[in-house]
Amino acid sequence: MTLYPSLHLHLSGTLTARDAKRHVPHSFAVPAGATQIALSLSFTPVAQSGLANMLTLTLFDPDGFRGARHRGGSQHAVVISDTAATPGYLAGPLPAGEWVVQIDTHRIMPGAPVHYKLDIAISTETEAPMTHVLPEGRRNGGRDRGTG
Repeated sequence: MTLYPSLHLHLSGTLTARDAKRHVPHSFAVPAGATQIALSLSFTPVAQSGLANMLTLTLFDPDGFRGARHRGGSQHAVVISDTAATPGYLAGPLPAGEWVVQIDTHRIMPGAPVHYKLDIAISTETEAPMTHVLPEGRRNGGRDRGTG
């Protein structure tokens, strides 16, 4: 079965070194009956003067924290459903209401501004399978689970 999102949001923005060490919230509404939420963050440039920019995602549902994952790279994929989730995030019911995905700006190097794109796809299919739980192979010895 192919997953077709019922709702798809495309957000974008620009950050500078003055935005470093901030939390940039983006609110979105999850309808009743949602079965899966997929988040995709990408940004450029990856680095300035040989040092990497670092942005990560933290997710909150109407009741509180649903996960975070601190990792390098300029592309981040998160999928969360009732039964499974990308490591660092919590699987479970997807309550209707206002959710917040927060872009955590750990490091933004001086120089060219950082341009980001954030896509949010919400499915309300009754049998939506997880399309992509792990964004890439684990390279950190299990630290995402708090075991390392």
